[in-house]
Amino acid sequence: GIGKGVTESLIATLSKFVGVTVLSSSTSYHVAESGIAGMNLKTAFGIDHVVSGTVQYLGDAGRINLELVNLDDGTVSWSDKRDFTAESLFRVQDELSQLLLADLAINAVVGVNQGANWANSFNTIEDYMLFLNWRQEWRRLNRQGYFASEKLLKQLVKVIPQENSAWLYVLPAWQVFQKITLGLSIDKEADLKELKNLVERASETTDMEEPYILSAIVGFYFFGLQCDEAISKVTTAIQLGGSVDTLSGAARIYGVCGDYARAIEVSKQALIRVPHDAGWSITRNLVAYYYLNGQEDEVQALIGDNINAPDMHGEVLFYFAYASEKRGDLEKAQEYLDRAKQAGTSIKNFKRSFIIKSDSHDIMQSLERLGLDQTSF
Repeated sequence: GIGKGVTESLIATLSKFVGVTVLSSSTSYHVAESGIAGMNLKTAFGIDHVVSGTVQYLGDAGRINLELVNLDDGTVSWSDKRDFTAESLFRVQDELSQLLLADLAINAVVGVNQGANWANSFNTIEDYMLFLNWRQEWRRLNRQGYFASEKLLKQLVKVIPQENSAWLYVLPAWQVFQKITLGLSIDKEADLKELKNLVERASETTDMEEPYILSAIVGFYFFGLQCDEAISKVTTAIQLGGSVDTLSGAARIYGVCGDYARAIEVSKQALIRVPHDAGWSITRNLVAYYYLNGQEDEVQALIGDNINAPDMHGEVLFYFAYASEKRGDLEKAQEYLDRAKQAGTSIKNFKRSFIIKSDSHDIMQSLERLGLDQTSF
């Protein structure tokens, strides 16, 4: 019927956004028929939001009502309704699907302030979605994510408005940065030269936070930037906006400079600002900072049953493999290690996150006892 048609339209539209995982139509129908609700849905399927609605009829006319419900607190974060006739049904379905997608992309995934600022940097919602998909693939921090994001970036640079030209340097710079850190460079010296040029061009824009956080991180890792200089740059970035990504980058600088307490503080601020930590990106960094600050008990409180989430970040799984092996639960340790490997997690990035400088480190020794072969990552 029409209700199922609306469902199919929503699924097709929302699936264009890699930042969200959408249940298939068959699973969605099963959920509706079985009456599973609330937190049971969150536990069973690892989802954070549910779209519900009704289709009403009066003669030849009808009305579609939709709402987006946050499962954490039961609040309705978005709702809309549209009247339709037989002739306008498909158009109305598409309109509602696009409106819902826009709300998810701007408010429910990256946070209302950051989402609105980013959306205003592009001419259309489609261009903004292209940017978000690039960001999500890039944040996977593995080979597959790099190549997927590289492909999206080639499309993205063609649609960046001229008045926001700093993005033409910021985004390619992050792409080259990841290429080098993942060990994918064929000519590392040439890539470093390109990276330095992109950062310098991006830094010509002084009223945006993104160039400051970019130059702080890239400068620290590759061009000899000292901690006091890097911290000065992230402080400016936070003052200019303090987006979720800026706070996450600032936490990285505080972490590598040894101020783990401050890294924890800004990471928690980032988690508060973002409704949904897509890919557990911020969470996995916070796990590392808790470990480095000697607050391992806080890791369990932070993750809890979410460790069983199908999309849990591989770096968190590596850590839990170590922690389980340490307390003698070898079965769980092996399970977590296998899941981390299946996720294609970069061991180089894991060691960078946890500031592991030697294979004799306790964590690496533990993972090797479980059978980790570092040469395969």
